[in-house]
Amino acid sequence: MTYHARVADNGEMVLPADVARAMGLKPGDRFRIDQDGLRIVLETDADVIAAGQRAFRATIRRPFDVDDFIADRRADAAHD
Repeated sequence: MTYHARVADNGEMVLPADVARAMGLKPGDRFRIDQDGLRIVLETDADVIAAGQRAFRATIRRPFDVDDFIADRRADAAHD
């Protein structure tokens, strides 16, 4: 879908209501703006956080729970 907006004298731009609704934005919500050359990409803060969590989970080689964490700490303490 294509939308049009105007830039005000102070540089502000109004996000079309349909775009805000599609992104799940409500008044007062924050979102991230990335510039990629002459293009801009909008992401909600929740989307940025979720992407970071996915990237972190991808670095874990095996399932890791609290019992594993405690066992690792005990092994570290035994070596000290």
